Amino acid sequence: MPTVYSQPVIPYAQTIILWGLLWFLEWWIGTRSLKQDPVFRFTKREHPFTQNPEQLDDADEEVLAEKERVNTLKTTDQEEERPTMLVDSLRKEFKEKSGICGCFRKKKKRTAISNTSFCVKKGEVLGLLGPNGAGKTTSVLILAGEKKPSAGQVLLGNAGDPHSTKDSAALGYCPQHNPLWPNFTVKEHLEIYAAVKGMNKEDTNRAIKRVSEALEMKDHLNKPARKLSAGVSRK
Repeated sequence: MPTVYSQPVIPYAQTIILWGLLWFLEWWIGTRSLKQDPVFRFTKREHPFTQNPEQLDDADEEVLAEKERVNTLKTTDQEEERPTMLVDSLRKEFKEKSGICGCFRKKKKRTAISNTSFCVKKGEVLGLLGPNGAGKTTSVLILAGEKKPSAGQVLLGNAGDPHSTKDSAALGYCPQHNPLWPNFTVKEHLEIYAAVKGMNKEDTNRAIKRVSEALEMKDHLNKPARKLSAGVSRK
């Protein structure tokens, strides 16, 4: 009976196929990452920028001054002058259907953000003020990467300067809904977030200790999220 040698080769072939598939998906739909991946990210990722069709010629003087400030800081060669966050000509449109029957509904565009520009330097605190429907929540979701802008761009840290030696900036936010898993403890949540960020066990333990002491949550670390008060859940 002949000896069959193909069996041990199958796992290696599957590994090569899977690696090739992941490389292809990264090349096809991959976006910019805060860290360089030597395995899958061979090419430089460009920042997509769609020109905002709306002009600010008749806007208020303060709005025009802030827009000019953004343009100046975006093109500056001085690394120390670059803001921590820069928002340039941000626009967001949503497609909505109107009509009675689904087949005959017309798609309409609703503009949530028309043309917003501002920058935030290190140490500054920024507040977004406005009535309901002004686009505050949509702006925050775009800044956090939860939604894509229809036009304009958002640059964090050294994202706009490929030659910068500064570390990239990361941004987190506290959503309006409850994002916690009810059966996971506070410590388990923090460990998961640290793992997603790529932190090792030693750094994770130090970070959890520092955060729990700063937010006075040491007594809640081993409590499941469903037993937390509303205030502790927000923390």
